[in-house]
Amino acid sequence: MIHSDGPYAYVRHPFYLAYTLAWLGTAIGGGPIQWIPAAVIIAWYYVTAREEETDFATSAVAADYAQYRARTGLILPRVLQRSP
Repeated sequence: MIHSDGPYAYVRHPFYLAYTLAWLGTAIGGGPIQWIPAAVIIAWYYVTAREEETDFATSAVAADYAQYRARTGLILPRVLQRSP
């Protein structure tokens, strides 16, 4: 069973979204030098999320997860919906 309520209705990795927003806020508040670690850490979150996606592709919930994946964003909410 795939949990798709609350923030999971919009993004597959809401915690990575929260961390990304926190690092962006730190970069904005901290000045230019903070953009470098923020960019590195946000890229690491993206890579980690993509790696977690491969685990679901080979799991018992792969078919349900494929449908869930088609309607939600990885870390950012999907603005434009694909047509079914």
